[in-house]
Amino acid sequence: MKISFQYALLLALLALLLSACSKGYTYVDRVALSEQQLNIETTADDMQIWQTNDLAIHYRLLESGNSFDLEGFVKISDSVSYSFPRTDFLIVYVYLLDAEGKATSRHVIRPRLQKYYPFPDKSPFRRTIPKDEDTSSFAFGYFGNFADSENGNFRGGRLGVSSFGWEIYHNPF
Repeated sequence: MKISFQYALLLALLALLLSACSKGYTYVDRVALSEQQLNIETTADDMQIWQTNDLAIHYRLLESGNSFDLEGFVKISDSVSYSFPRTDFLIVYVYLLDAEGKATSRHVIRPRLQKYYPFPDKSPFRRTIPKDEDTSSFAFGYFGNFADSENGNFRGGRLGVSSFGWEIYHNPF
C-alpha cells in the first residue's frame, strides 16, 4: 500500500497537533507561579490549608519512600454553595514540581461526592502519589461544575433545561 506525500504530511501534522494539545492540557513542563508552590512536609501532625475564593483544601502530604501520602478534605466556599449547592463534578489536580517550579507530573484526585446532590460540608480524599525523581514542591489546581436547585429539574443524571450551572477552576501556572 502506497501512501501519498500529502496524506503522510497531513498525518504528521495531526500527530504533532495532538501531542501539543495534550501537553498543554496537562501543564506538564510549565512553571508554576512562585506563590502557588507548596512545601512538602517531612512530618506533619496538623493539616495545612490551601484556599481560593471557590474552595479550601485541608490536606496532609507526607513523603513515604518512593511516594507521597496525601489525605484531607475539600470544603466549598459559601459563595459558591449558596447559589449552586448541587455538585455536577469536582476534580482536584496535584502537580509535582521540580526545584525550578516546573511541573513534572499531574495527578487527579476525585473527592467523594454524589452527582447532583448537595456538596457535603467536607468531601474527603486520600491518595498515594508516586514520587518523581526530582520533586521538591507541589501545587494544587481544580476544575468543577455546580448546579442550582431552584426547580430540582434533574433527569437521568443530567441537568434539566431550566437549571443553571456554575464552573469553578484554578491552575497554578
